[in-house]
Amino acid sequence: MMIFKDKNEPKKGIPYAVQGGIYVGEMLVYIEKTKINYCFISVPKNIVRNIPKDKFIFAVNEKIVEEVDRLPDGIYTILKAQYFYNKKGKLK
Repeated sequence: MMIFKDKNEPKKGIPYAVQGGIYVGEMLVYIEKTKINYCFISVPKNIVRNIPKDKFIFAVNEKIVEEVDRLPDGIYTILKAQYFYNKKGKLK
């Protein structure tokens, strides 16, 4: 299974299960990227998670983070809206 598309980017709308580390038990849903980070919203905590690209790729390669089935229709739109709401500092 191919987890990344071009340029080693995670797929938008695909949840990634965290199986170890400080975010264990969370599902990370990819929203956007910056120069150095992949930006996710965590479920169920609804917290913005900015993860350095190299660390995310390492976590995927080491099976710390694994792709899960696609989100149900409409859920990505809700999570994306929550991400940008949180990012503006409305919810921390």
